[in-house]
Amino acid sequence: MGPCNARQGIWETGLELNVAMQGYLLRDTAHMEGSRQVILDGRKYLYGQFDELELKYNVTQVNFIWVDFGYDAKEINDFLLNEGVIVRPGWIFGAPTCARVSIGSQHENEFFIDKLKKAFAAGFGKSKEFTI
Repeated sequence: MGPCNARQGIWETGLELNVAMQGYLLRDTAHMEGSRQVILDGRKYLYGQFDELELKYNVTQVNFIWVDFGYDAKEINDFLLNEGVIVRPGWIFGAPTCARVSIGSQHENEFFIDKLKKAFAAGFGKSKEFTI
């Protein structure tokens, strides 16, 4: 077996495990309901924070929110990356002031908002007069 075949065997095993795990999780209704509730709670929290920060965002039915920072999102993205936060930058979709923000656990959402407020306080974002 050559190197390509050896790698293919590893990937095939990974795919089988992935499919088996998905099947298990789809039958685990308690896990699914818990995950759903985390997203609903996180969405509500982030909407409230974005409203407080006077940021525009799209109401969503999925596990992420499209947010308009009203400022060059590349600079905010770079700042957030240095703070340990990853968002999906909007400029790759032709929306240079926007980002796709995943809804996480309460801790993750609070961490993101804390770092976003820090970015605003540092002069990035809608209001350069924002302070924490």
